[in-house]
Amino acid sequence: MLKGYLSADGALDFESNETRCRVPVGALIVVGEDNRCKASGKTNSFDLAPGETVYFLMNDVDELYGDNKGSINVTLEYE
Repeated sequence: MLKGYLSADGALDFESNETRCRVPVGALIVVGEDNRCKASGKTNSFDLAPGETVYFLMNDVDELYGDNKGSINVTLEYE
């Protein structure tokens, strides 16, 4: 893996104990309105209540990395 390039699963060798989700550094996190984790990683599913808002975040380390660039595609499906 090249420095600075991570998948949405994050750097699996580096778990973070300082985040609310305890997922690998760099992982995609889905956080609900209650500020709790709903899902994380490249492939996952979660339930939403009607009208509920979720936030997509990257598990990063504040003030440690300054090279966050690029984008990630998120696909949502509903039943």
